[in-house]
Amino acid sequence: MLVFKRFFRKHTWDTLKPAGRSVQVHQGLNANQAYFQLKRILEENRVRETVYRQEYFEPNPVKRQRKRKERDWRMYLAQVNVRIKKALFLKGRTEEEKRFYKEI
Repeated sequence: MLVFKRFFRKHTWDTLKPAGRSVQVHQGLNANQAYFQLKRILEENRVRETVYRQEYFEPNPVKRQRKRKERDWRMYLAQVNVRIKKALFLKGRTEEEKRFYKEI
């Protein structure tokens, strides 16, 4: 019989350090600039989204639906990037290449 145990990290200073989510206000940086810099960092780290998800319990069907939407969006963006690269490549062709390969 298998027994699963959950292991938690101890709350030490190493685990409680602000992981790159702090901005120092110094002589050349005023408070407004520091605020917007911190806001951008938090958006990049998706901190608000994580806090929102931990605030309420997310049932499994809702979680599956959210993950499916995220996966579909990533796949869509990947296809858009492929088409953008192809369009930029075709735009950068020389006149001679355009004459020989008109059907592309």
